Amino acid sequence: MDLAYLRAHPEHLPTFLTHQRIRETPVSGGDSCVAARLTLDDGHSVFAKTWPERAHRPLPAGLFASEAAGLRWLRAADAVPVPEVVVALPELLALDWVEPGEPSAEAAERFGRELAAMHRAGAVAFGAE
Repeated sequence: MDLAYLRAHPEHLPTFLTHQRIRETPVSGGDSCVAARLTLDDGHSVFAKTWPERAHRPLPAGLFASEAAGLRWLRAADAVPVPEVVVALPELLALDWVEPGEPSAEAAERFGRELAAMHRAGAVAFGAE
């Protein structure tokens, strides 16, 4: 599976994961979901999160759809880099992979400027839908 196929057929991702057709590397972070880096056949990577079986409670309705909508909204402001949503299914969310960077004074300054620009982009209302 390559990135173009994944974008065209997002519904196939769970099957590919179940049958171990995609290289999956666990990543740290988050406290409620399982996070992994998925390496596709064309070399692209995506960040994926799923609801853990160990949660012993049902997946909250609309969890990943709401997160995807929020990320798309933030991305639309075009003020700060926000990973693109590749797949948003009820049971999983996959985003463009973002390589980790080194902390630096320049990175902190850039982040501050971008965060301010995002806030200036505004919203129609608090809790905008």
